[in-house]
Amino acid sequence: MCYRDVKCVKHSCGHESPVSDQRVDCNSDKCRYSSSHNPSCANCTATCKQWLRPAKTTVTSQSPTPCSTCHR
Repeated sequence: MCYRDVKCVKHSCGHESPVSDQRVDCNSDKCRYSSSHNPSCANCTATCKQWLRPAKTTVTSQSPTPCSTCHR
């Protein structure tokens, strides 16, 4: 199944803030969100996956400052 890849920055307070978000294609014709899926699939809701896998969060950088919520 397809999923979202969320890149984050980790702040000094320990919180993470997303900086980018992109869908990763599983290339399965049985996944509704894949580019390999037939848009005119006859019985899609019964034969194909109708949801994305949980998002994968990756910390790509560190920030020496607290997040906007903790900075207040």
